[in-house]
Amino acid sequence: MTKANYPGKVILFGEHSIVYPGHNAVIIPIDLQARAEAEIIQGEQKIIFQEPNSSWFKEPFECTFESAISTYTMLKDLHSKSEYEEIDRALHEDFGFLRALFGLILIEVRKSSENTIPSFGIILKVNIPYGSGFGSSAAYSAAIIHACMKLFGHSYSQKEIYDLVFKYESFIHKNPSGADPAAVVYNQPILFGHGESGNKTISKLSITNEQLSLVLRDAYIVQTGKPVQSTGEMVRYVRNKYEEDPEKYNEFFKQIDTILDSFMKKNITQESMYDLVNRNGKLLEDIGVVSDSAIKFSEYIRKDAGAVKVVGAGGYGATTGSGAMIVCHKDSSYIKNCIKDFGFSLVDVFKK
Repeated sequence: MTKANYPGKVILFGEHSIVYPGHNAVIIPIDLQARAEAEIIQGEQKIIFQEPNSSWFKEPFECTFESAISTYTMLKDLHSKSEYEEIDRALHEDFGFLRALFGLILIEVRKSSENTIPSFGIILKVNIPYGSGFGSSAAYSAAIIHACMKLFGHSYSQKEIYDLVFKYESFIHKNPSGADPAAVVYNQPILFGHGESGNKTISKLSITNEQLSLVLRDAYIVQTGKPVQSTGEMVRYVRNKYEEDPEKYNEFFKQIDTILDSFMKKNITQESMYDLVNRNGKLLEDIGVVSDSAIKFSEYIRKDAGAVKVVGAGGYGATTGSGAMIVCHKDSSYIKNCIKDFGFSLVDVFKK
């Protein structure tokens, strides 16, 4: 049996702007994880998947090598044609998102080995909320890919694991920036860059872990509810807005860059962190990725000298949440009372 585990993440600064060339994002891993165990099993060319703690998989899910590879090949073809509605249908039909992941793994293993691949089983345990801005798909795919590669005797670098996770994320989110798998796979606070030519860079933050811990001392993560929209749908929603008014949205993204640059200065303090979080939070509200209830919650936090912003793709509308939000406030009881009043929940992701 082989094992691998990877963390979730939150984006401190750079949501949505990072999708576009010329922008950066600051991303940090969190204390929630996806853990995968892989082992050889009896049977001919099949995969048995179990996720004991998931409501989706009350029984083990089984698929053949052939169906996994055909699903992956079909999605790859659809992606090359930008047929996103068909991709969504295929991903949700009979757990196509899992079949595609297994197909990617099988094709990759076959590239570097002429040996027959035996049947294998996977057990996945995840305590990262799905679809809420915590990088759950990057985390579980990284854990499964790495555990399987080790099972078949393949040694992969972080860069190679990142590339495979990014390839899978391209199906799940259609046009991802690559930021989520970067933070998850490298498992450290990073500055993720999306160059003008489309190249991606990953580097350590210039501020120290001690400084980061200091500015996050009063920070909490609040779950405002799983958005109706997926991350991929939110990315496409903003892109449509961008194409309607590129000048307006380029200005939004430029202001986010300015906030990020201020954060990267070594003299960052708690007070300046509050200001940056609120400025970025209000920009994301203007961009249109914060739901009505999350905006109202933000108003309550800010009127009592707190700071708040979404930390993922967000969500919009009157009847949905916006996923995870970071809240900075010196009075934890005030935060807890607000959370209770709005029916939200506190997610323990930072070591205090």
